[in-house]
Formats: sequence, C-alpha cells, structure tokens
Amino acid sequence: MATRDNFDYIADINFLNVSLLSFTEEQLIKFIFGWCESQEDAKQLEKSIEKRNLYSVLGNPLLATIACTLISQGIKVPNCESRLYEERIRLLTGEYDSAREINRQSVRPEILSEVAKFVAFKMHSLECRSIGKDILQNYLIEKFSRNYSVNIIINALNELITPCNVLILDRETDLISFDHFRYQESLTAQYIETIQFFEIVSYLKSEFWTGAFILFAEKKSIVPIIEELVRGDYLYDSYFETLKAMILNSSDPKHVRQGQLEIINMHSSESSYKL
Repeated sequence: MATRDNFDYIADINFLNVSLLSFTEEQLIKFIFGWCESQEDAKQLEKSIEKRNLYSVLGNPLLATIACTLISQGIKVPNCESRLYEERIRLLTGEYDSAREINRQSVRPEILSEVAKFVAFKMHSLECRSIGKDILQNYLIEKFSRNYSVNIIINALNELITPCNVLILDRETDLISFDHFRYQESLTAQYIETIQFFEIVSYLKSEFWTGAFILFAEKKSIVPIIEELVRGDYLYDSYFETLKAMILNSSDPKHVRQGQLEIINMHSSESSYKL
C-alpha cells in the first residue's frame, strides 16, 4: 500500500490506483486538534498555520503529524517540507534533549544525525528501501572508521533503531528500513547538501531519486547545478524530468526558474517545459 502515484510501475500492476487528496483547511485543523493531547498546543499550531499560510505545506497526514510532534515539544514549525524533516531528525536524535540536559543515548546527536543521513544516502544509491543490518554496519564502518571508533559506529546504528526510532529493524529478517520512504528521501537530500553535485549527477536519470532531489531543491538554488551540467556538457535528456521537478520546487524566484527551464528546452530533443 502506498499513497504515492509517481512511479511508472503503477500503470503495469493489476491493482486499482487511488490517490489521496490533500487535507482541506477544515480537515487539517480537525486532524491537529484530534492528534495533540494539549489543546493549547493545537491552538498554537492552528494560529501559526493561519498566520504563515502553511495549509499546503501540511497538506498530508505525514507532515501534519510531524508538525504536531514538533509543537508538542515546544519547537516552532518550519515553513517548508524539507525543513520539517530536518527538525524531525534533530528531535529524534536528541539534539533538543541535550539543551534540556536529558540523555537518552550515549552517542552525540550530531553523530547520530550524520550516520542517519549516510544510511539514507547509501540505501538510495543502492535503490533499496531495506537493507541487512550486518551489510549496513559494514558500510558504516568503512565510511566512518577514520573519524570514529568501531564501537561508536555500532552504537550509533543501534541507537538510531532504539531509542531514536529513526530506523526500523525487522527482528525476523534482520532488515533495516525507514518507517516511511519520505524519511529516507529527506535524509538523502540532507546528505547530498554536504557533497559535490558531480558525485551524484548520474542519479538524475533515476526515478527512485526524484523525491530526494525535489527536497534538496526546496532549499538550494538550482542555478549552479544547471550551469555545471551545461559547462560539462552533461545536460542529457534522461535528466530532464528530474531537473524540471527540481526547478518547479526550487526556492529561486519565478523568473530565474523560467530561465532555467528555457536552458533545458534549448538542450532537449523532446517537448518543451513551461512554468
């Protein structure tokens, strides 16, 4: 079961495809008052949504739940989807606990966050939604052993499972996953902010990566990316659908986004794109 309809295989499988509509404004407020234990928290969140016009940002149950969780912990709700996920990982890895002198885990929050982002990126690079714990542990040791002891790396992986609940471990199969694919995409987006874009440019052609790139583009200007692709003569047709989605979701001004679409159109052998 999935609420996502942006995968090609949907047309090929013998099941009815049902897409859920976003919350109406009335439904969102009703959800918030039903979720929040404190009516004061619910009222505060409702006021913030109205003042900052966040209805579209919190338009599905996943994002609305994150917002409710944040407000219940006294954390201001961000105004875009990508930053909502950033606050979620900070909350789950104990960054806010540290300020309150509460210790739920032995590994520092910044290390837990770093490891979680790499886990998501590694799974995305393998185009998988679950991975064996032993296999993942070997990848982590290979990646982080220069900076951290093996004991810290293993503890970080275990603490991301519990008490952080960032990762889900299936005790029967020993497979690790995220409890929602969007969480994997968001952490992948956060990870690729820390590396050179040429390292991941080949993933632009993969539909599996589209969501992560969209979240990345919400915060980062796509102009340097297009310029780099043009300079390197890497602006291939197979990249265009993902690039278009990134441009449409970019924080760049509309006239800048239109200019980037025009550049794509100049290099495209297919139909042109418009905002």
